[in-house]
Amino acid sequence: MTCAFISRGLILFAIGCIIRMALDLLQVEAKFSTLWLVPVSGLAAACIGLLYPYVTSNSMDDSDPPDGAMIIRCIAVFVGVYQASTKIYFSSYFELFMTLIALAVGMWWLFDRSKSGLTFCLLLAFILASVTQFLYKYKYTRHLVGSEFLYPRAWAIYFTVCVLFGTIGRWVQQLEYQ
Repeated sequence: MTCAFISRGLILFAIGCIIRMALDLLQVEAKFSTLWLVPVSGLAAACIGLLYPYVTSNSMDDSDPPDGAMIIRCIAVFVGVYQASTKIYFSSYFELFMTLIALAVGMWWLFDRSKSGLTFCLLLAFILASVTQFLYKYKYTRHLVGSEFLYPRAWAIYFTVCVLFGTIGRWVQQLEYQ
């Protein structure tokens, strides 16, 4: 492992931790029982950000490389999707589900547009939503999320997290080569 690879991982870890703490502050859920989520979020951000550039390297030839402004826009869209999924009241799960599908796919379309990126994000979102549902079923995470989070919201949050940290990972990798 090179020094650049480790430094990219540390940068992604720090960004993941900062975004997780910011989301906790926005949700006014600064509980001591959820402090373990900060390093877990940082680790997940580092893993996604380091893997994503290699997964999408073949299909990213014709797209613009990410820049600082694109990263800020991507973070803003992610926070918007997160807030919409948790704060806005929808009259039915179908309406919520369709809105989150449109927002998540729209985020992918704005910031990635690669088929391999879409496949990677969908696969990762499915796996993480399944793990969350398993943990919820066996009462490991019931104090953290309600059951209404699991069905229409979890996969959209995980999908947009994958797009966000994949874009940040491509940006950090690009900075290494400049």
